[in-house]
Amino acid sequence: MALIFTDVDGTLLDESGRFAVPEPAWRRAITSHVIVPASSRDVGELADLQQELGLAGPLIAEDGAVLVGATGDVTVLGQPRRVLLERLVEALGPAEASQLLAGEPAAARGRLGSILLPVAVVEASRSARLTARGLDLTPGGRWATVTAGSDKGRAARELAASLGFAEWLAIGNAANDRRLLASATRGFVIHNPDGYDPALTSLPGVTLLQAHGPEGWPEAIPQD
Repeated sequence: MALIFTDVDGTLLDESGRFAVPEPAWRRAITSHVIVPASSRDVGELADLQQELGLAGPLIAEDGAVLVGATGDVTVLGQPRRVLLERLVEALGPAEASQLLAGEPAAARGRLGSILLPVAVVEASRSARLTARGLDLTPGGRWATVTAGSDKGRAARELAASLGFAEWLAIGNAANDRRLLASATRGFVIHNPDGYDPALTSLPGVTLLQAHGPEGWPEAIPQD
């Protein structure tokens, strides 16, 4: 039995949001291994998705800022949202921060340890100002996540230790999966519609999955 951390959007779900891993392979995987979603989505969204996909148990939410353990306990590993909002205003000033936050989906404003912004706001000078205040601005699909103090890699390490695993696999498709794959014993990179994300292919030792999108997901799963 292997411990497998998997990104969600673009990895389990295709660009239209449809679950696109071949069903027989998915059923074999969830029966034989421990599958943990690791996503920028929040806890509620991931819990609903787990139920739809026949999963139960731990998950990594908000790009690693929030961890749900095997018993359902929720831990905010990163800085709480209240602190992130204060730092965002300090880094960008009240006017620019307010303008950016106006683009955050209303449903995201209940997040525990992150801020969700349109990916179009990510640019070098803004990222540098946020970094200077200890914030990470990480793009992933249509959205960028602001966090501080944790990431998918740290969350994977903590969860693996709590479950008694010294080794694990990780599967992802985008820049916000870089630290997740870097933390893993073996990392696997999904082939996106426009090719492999260079932020992931630059990691040493990763395996590039050959089939496109979620159809390549089963290639990463141990068969014995």
